[in-house]
Amino acid sequence: MGSDILAQSKSGMGKTAIYILAILNQMDSKPAPDAGLLAIILTHTHELAFQVSKEFARLGKYLPSITSELIHGGTGVDAQKKILKEKNPHIIIGTPGRVANLAKFKTIDLSKVKYFVIDECDKMLEELDMREDIQYVFCCSPKEKQVMLLSATLPKEYREIGRKFLRPVFS
Repeated sequence: MGSDILAQSKSGMGKTAIYILAILNQMDSKPAPDAGLLAIILTHTHELAFQVSKEFARLGKYLPSITSELIHGGTGVDAQKKILKEKNPHIIIGTPGRVANLAKFKTIDLSKVKYFVIDECDKMLEELDMREDIQYVFCCSPKEKQVMLLSATLPKEYREIGRKFLRPVFS
């Protein structure tokens, strides 16, 4: 498992591709059928979740054993529950509210998560409701995981909040 990352870079510089490739590179190319959910990627909008989902499909096309699903609000929760149960994805890309809701009702098992990504973390940490949902999902997942926080802009106050999700470099 890699080191935790707090990355700031201009829009369009490839932050999404970097974390997707890092996750795919660290995952077993043929995970066991019972591997479970290994990565959570949280985004602040449905549109960004959709874009990230498409990038996972594009960059992971030669790793068909690694599966991902898009989970977000604004769509039927029952349909998403059914997909999660039937497909048992290794990666979930979603919005904090829906992922937290599914975690609260034990629809998703976060006990095996190894990678936790907060994309556009500045926008998500500034909104208290989203921050609470992120904290809930974060706390339901194992303590030992790689955390990646990414943003195009990262004001100092949100940088300090974001660091609370990261493991100290030296203990």
